[in-house]
Amino acid sequence: MIADQIYPAVLDGEIPPGTSMTLSGYCTVSWPSRLFALLPHTHWLGRHMAVSLRRATDGGRPIQGETDLVLFDDDVDPLHQTYFEISEVDVAVGDVLTVSCTYENTTETTVHIAGGSADEMCVAMVYRYPASPEQDLYCTQ
Repeated sequence: MIADQIYPAVLDGEIPPGTSMTLSGYCTVSWPSRLFALLPHTHWLGRHMAVSLRRATDGGRPIQGETDLVLFDDDVDPLHQTYFEISEVDVAVGDVLTVSCTYENTTETTVHIAGGSADEMCVAMVYRYPASPEQDLYCTQ
């Protein structure tokens, strides 16, 4: 099996000092594939992550009877990040993966969300097969 990853992420924003907040990002699937595992990744202020799948819409409206499928919803620990196998699920072009992270900034300074190791981030590394010709794909829509 040749697999790759798709990365719904939050890579922009600010977490004010002394606050707890949740931010979300999403990724529209552009290659049909099967999801089989994920690795939640935050830096020091991340406390919780949820990853869900919403099926493609029909004319801008949710498909009748479809609800979001929760792939992951748990607390995260920046010192113990590992990947989790999930029940395999097929995704189609137009389906949307959403990641939401809750942060707790107990510091006295504003923390920036960006791609650097000194910044905070929220990335769900979702493993899929077959591999896409686009290769690894960060989505921060």
